[in-house]
Amino acid sequence: MQINTRAARVLGVLAIAGALAGCEDAIGPGIEVDIGAVVLSVGSQTTVVPAGGSGSLSLASGTHDLDVTVRDLDGGALQLGFDYDLVIGTSNQGVARYSALTNLGGTLVTAPGTATLQVEIRHDGHSHFGEPVSVTVN
Repeated sequence: MQINTRAARVLGVLAIAGALAGCEDAIGPGIEVDIGAVVLSVGSQTTVVPAGGSGSLSLASGTHDLDVTVRDLDGGALQLGFDYDLVIGTSNQGVARYSALTNLGGTLVTAPGTATLQVEIRHDGHSHFGEPVSVTVN
């Protein structure tokens, strides 16, 4: 009977370790999130960027706080863990340049002109969301 109890404990520990090795997010281990939209807030401006779509912003030149709110496929808020990252690329560093301050926010420095930002939410080496946002700076 001792061998069966010990084997059951070992199998239980292995099952838990396997579950924890999966992709983790705020919902729980092993569950991948499906992002329906990202709400990008830059200073006082906001744009909703749906998955498979795009967004646009009209900004004044300067330094702006930037953060995101993430929505699921039904429009409800998703609370992403610290292991998710906002990555923003730009088509024109002279017009819009993002600097991360936290995993899901930072600053956007802007100058007159136009640029396209590629807004991406990454987790564990892969992208969960990636869409363009056109920016016009006056």
